[in-house]
Amino acid sequence: MTLLSKNWYDGDTMILRFKPCNLVLLMPILMLVLIAIFLRFWRLDQVPPSPYWEEVALGYDAYSILETGLDHHGNRLPIVAFESFGDWKPALYFYAVVPLIKFVGLNVWAIRLPSALAGILIVLGIGYLTAWLIKIAKTKQVLQMEFKLGWPVVAGVAVATFSPWLIQFSRGGWESNLATALILWGVILLLRFRQFRHRILGVLLLALAMYTYHAARVIAPGLLVGVLLFEQLTTTRTIFDLFGFSTWMKRFVKLKQSIFFLGLLFCLAIPFVLPNQSQKIGHRFAETSIFANLDPIIESNLRQDRSGNTLLSRIVFHRYRYFGQQILSQALTHLSPDYLFLSGDANPRHNPGIGGLILPINAIFLIWGLSTLIIAHKKTALLLTGWLIITILPAATSAAVPHALRTLALAPVWLSFIGLGWWTAFEFLKTRFKYQRLWSSMLVSLCIFIYGFFFARYFLYYINVYPTTSSSQWQSGYEQMIRAVNDREILSPQKNVYIARAQGRPAIYYWFYTQTDPIRVQRAEATAQKDQSEFLEFENKYFIDRVDQLPVSSAILAISDDQYRQLKNLRPGLENDLLFNMEVKDLNQTTVWHVLELK
Repeated sequence: MTLLSKNWYDGDTMILRFKPCNLVLLMPILMLVLIAIFLRFWRLDQVPPSPYWEEVALGYDAYSILETGLDHHGNRLPIVAFESFGDWKPALYFYAVVPLIKFVGLNVWAIRLPSALAGILIVLGIGYLTAWLIKIAKTKQVLQMEFKLGWPVVAGVAVATFSPWLIQFSRGGWESNLATALILWGVILLLRFRQFRHRILGVLLLALAMYTYHAARVIAPGLLVGVLLFEQLTTTRTIFDLFGFSTWMKRFVKLKQSIFFLGLLFCLAIPFVLPNQSQKIGHRFAETSIFANLDPIIESNLRQDRSGNTLLSRIVFHRYRYFGQQILSQALTHLSPDYLFLSGDANPRHNPGIGGLILPINAIFLIWGLSTLIIAHKKTALLLTGWLIITILPAATSAAVPHALRTLALAPVWLSFIGLGWWTAFEFLKTRFKYQRLWSSMLVSLCIFIYGFFFARYFLYYINVYPTTSSSQWQSGYEQMIRAVNDREILSPQKNVYIARAQGRPAIYYWFYTQTDPIRVQRAEATAQKDQSEFLEFENKYFIDRVDQLPVSSAILAISDDQYRQLKNLRPGLENDLLFNMEVKDLNQTTVWHVLELK
């Protein structure tokens, strides 16, 4: 990227002059990046309205690593995964949070910043991926991806900047977003550079993605294989090249590099296959996989019995057939136009509920871009189709579908197709209305206006309405409750504290908001009662499920609204036994906590 010329002199002084063409390209990209930063960082600690318990666990374990070198369970510097409420969370995001806690403290900003920063890297990566596709569409051949400014880059950056899918997952502590950035730039480095050291860096980024998110352990190796096969396919342009010595030498050199890169990725992934790591790797799959569902097996056995249990029936009605049908069916849900453009993910934490993952107007340009690429260069279209299949596969074998989070690595592909579609459409208009620029300008302006309308509708809802409608899904009210409990503890340190588990994971929230010394938690690890590694007690604090576990006097309580009503029914004179009674409401003005102090 050259912004200044270096060959102008005035006597002994070199004069650096700006090249206007590059400045013209720099300004829209810079403006779009600034908008992307604004959309992903503005009110980051307030929207979503509260940290989800997985975010809080990320933050507190990172804090524990910073302070002691151990997670809160006492495990020293976990490499593969952190233990988290009966699950095992990939480790890299935890370590990404550690330096941020050092500088900004243990708070929501520190937890969400890595994902927000990754969101900006994704925007830039999609810009360059789109520019590469546009170049292929124009030349009808595979050329190196260039890191230079151009209007094709602007097209890709613009589409990514205003993507609801990317904004949603850039504004929370989502490991998948960081993994997507690593995967995207890993692929870009492998496609862009011929220098060996840069390609090694690409493999390293793919390996890091495997330490960031569960699905990336399938996606990253699959994409590496796909890119290496793509290079082998593009070495031969015509059938006559197959018999050329130079072609065979190129294939041999690429084959050696491919074997080296695959071996390097395997070496970097060795910790995953160590015997003591098997539980950490397999636990998540065992919990979420469709293979834990016995219905296909029961159906298979029933059909075989009805058919006489013959060899043919055992083949035709094999359980793998039914599992395969289910996987295919679930994979196709991720390609549904309704899911992509209208409804989106049903989970309120994954979608604000005002539209799909992609703005509806982009449906036209996605089809346009995809068809353009297929016509221009089928091998590149095949590579990106492989990207889609590899990314969908882990989600298709899971119980909850369609799943926007597990398939987030699809976003760069869809959005690059859309960027190519916008570019191709504008080029078509320039050619079709070459002598009618007024009509061309009007059509472009109309498209941009419709695009702006859909995005403004989405973002205004996301910022102003979504925090209220989704507050219960984000455990809103925990901070106010913990602050109130802590204040009562200071006034009455001799009293035990009882906090209900109705909202989920109260112990980790307590440690997070009070910034409890991790050493105290680690000391309690061996003796504390737990439920799937979740603490049910800590020092003089007890995390309870039922009101009959509450004492009758001399205690500080934090219970749900339902439990408060139950307690009043059990103890008719409860109000007379209280020194303190405070309601905590979420943003929807629903009472979620009652903080009480018993005499």
